[in-house]
Amino acid sequence: MNRLPWEKTPDHVRADVEALLGARVAEAVTQPGGYSPGAAARLRLDDGRRAFVKSVGAELNADSPGIHRAEARVAAALPPTAPVPRLLGFFDRDDWVTLVFEDVDGAPPREPWDAAELARVLAALGDLAAAMTPAPIDAPTVAERFGPAFRGWRRLAAGASATPGGLDPWARDHLAELAELETSWGTAAAGDTLAHADVRADNILLTPDRVVVVDWPWACLAAPWFDLLAMLPSVRLQGGPPARGRLRRPPARRVRRRPRGHRRPRRARRLLRPRRAPAPAARPARPPRLPARPGRGRPRVAPRTPGMIAADVSQEDPGMTERVTVNVHDGVADVRLNRPDKLNALDLPTFEALAATGDALAADPSVRAVVLSGEGRAFCAGLDFAAFGAMAERESSGASGSSDITGRLPGRITNLGQQAAHTWRELPQPVIAAVHGHALGGGLQIAMGADLRIVAPDAELSVLEMRWGLVPDMTGTAALIRLVGEDVAKELTFTGRMITGTDAARIGLATRTADDPHAAATELAREIAGNSPDAVRAAKRLLNRAADRDLAGQFAAESRELGALRGTPNQAEAVRAHFEKRPPAFTDPA
Repeated sequence: MNRLPWEKTPDHVRADVEALLGARVAEAVTQPGGYSPGAAARLRLDDGRRAFVKSVGAELNADSPGIHRAEARVAAALPPTAPVPRLLGFFDRDDWVTLVFEDVDGAPPREPWDAAELARVLAALGDLAAAMTPAPIDAPTVAERFGPAFRGWRRLAAGASATPGGLDPWARDHLAELAELETSWGTAAAGDTLAHADVRADNILLTPDRVVVVDWPWACLAAPWFDLLAMLPSVRLQGGPPARGRLRRPPARRVRRRPRGHRRPRRARRLLRPRRAPAPAARPARPPRLPARPGRGRPRVAPRTPGMIAADVSQEDPGMTERVTVNVHDGVADVRLNRPDKLNALDLPTFEALAATGDALAADPSVRAVVLSGEGRAFCAGLDFAAFGAMAERESSGASGSSDITGRLPGRITNLGQQAAHTWRELPQPVIAAVHGHALGGGLQIAMGADLRIVAPDAELSVLEMRWGLVPDMTGTAALIRLVGEDVAKELTFTGRMITGTDAARIGLATRTADDPHAAATELAREIAGNSPDAVRAAKRLLNRAADRDLAGQFAAESRELGALRGTPNQAEAVRAHFEKRPPAFTDPA
């Protein structure tokens, strides 16, 4: 298919890409192959940097923009550990959809397949499956994605399709058995791994030290071995080795588990059973690790104090007070901003600590609910302008370090400032903000990232950015509209008006008021923590994404979550406890 040259794309596409990259395009080399008539080009910028762009409009093909939109949604959520190109930006304008990725200086595998290159690709598929389990986003199941297509044997057996004259004699003699086997493929292939679902040579780039899997519009939830199984027929067609030996050594051995309660049909288990290998030697236990500091090297070992996570990530002053503290008790994490002398105002170490704390809590299965509050007289008074001003002065004098919090974080859709607020919405556990005193500007945006907000009646809240000639830039515009509606959100933003906790509860910005917000939030968190953590997490996923789905998509998501919960140990325990009239004893999510 002939590709549209970069210079033939609409003016606004080229202008948007150059604005995103911050430089002019000096050279564009159209890439061959593919099934889209749109542009696909490697760009060299006038400052020497490179990027890859793909762009298509409905005028070229009515279906292609939707495929690009699906890929953008997936690419934006892929974890940084996955062997995939990083999405730099996405535009959807005037029926043209444009994706900008990091440029990968690589080439597809050689044909016929080279044994060494194939071994590299199979190992990368193992890394890919490990990085994508559990799936970082909601997606169709593999049965939903390919159900209508994977019916070939049944159509042949039913006579709906003429049996090709070249059909293998063995297959012709066993057609009924093959058709029966095919009925269970959806159950056998089910899983909680985000599969690429279209891995083949022209969707793979090899560099001297990386194997990169590109083009993700067909991603779906599947078993960790699905991409391997789906790729091997194309390997054979392109001169590679037979598939049999590869199936006995699936690369996804590091993936943790299949979904709870899932068992492959007995016949599928027999066909896919790998060779037995010696049990690995037991590894010594390690202390848990907190995530890497943004842009600051290796992760650090979490403190060993029982029930306590110290989330201060400052390196400027080793003796500096912890910016955020976390105390976990009976499944409830008590998270506190800890700069009471500054009314918990936000400086760079605080932003880093909030993002790191969110990552640490997300990885802790013992945490079932979170209470987010501030020490001292306020929840959070917003940005610490003095601290950022001092850092800017040091930078201008040549000192090391950076006060910029607006650069995109690797593998995320947020920058550091946005992640400090968005991390609470991303957490699988429910988060309750307990707000007292001031919640201003960035402090209010952090509170809006929580699932629920319990505020003191006399608390003072404001979208304060307008008073400084700025706009909310910590996910506040999206959160505010979601909570209070567009017109009220605009009034609060345009005016920067201060409102009380009572007013906030009246307009929907707060869930309710309480004279002691922290005590009320803790009580509610303990009530939530007493429920099945699997069901609570599933409910949060459903409710978080309901506004972004049409009814059919939401109903399908409900069915998937219900199917994943039914018959699990915690679901069975909920039923037993109810009928035995005793408190349930749930286990932590794996």
